[in-house]
Amino acid sequence: MKPKPKWKMKVELKKTPNLTYRIRPMRVEEIPQIVEFTAPNHFHFSVSTVKFWHTQDPDGMKIAITESGDIIGSIFVVKNTESLYLGGAFCVPEKYQHLGVGRKVWILVALLLT
Repeated sequence: MKPKPKWKMKVELKKTPNLTYRIRPMRVEEIPQIVEFTAPNHFHFSVSTVKFWHTQDPDGMKIAITESGDIIGSIFVVKNTESLYLGGAFCVPEKYQHLGVGRKVWILVALLLT
């Protein structure tokens, strides 16, 4: 008999038929937009800090971006050393929450780390 999970997702995913986006590494020119994007979620990174992280591990900084160029999700999992990663800036604006965006960003990063 399988043990019961300790938690359950209590929020249903919203249905949005026209939301098309892709997840890709963040580009250097998008850093100011990311700093502004993450600030309302209490991530207070400076542009210079994010640029430094980007030089360390550009593939560790992922964004979800719509076809029109709007960033709708972010996560940073930056490789500092062979055995140490710095994670953070996992953000999805409220408007795009419960659509599966954050889950897909998180899963992609988890797969890359395994």
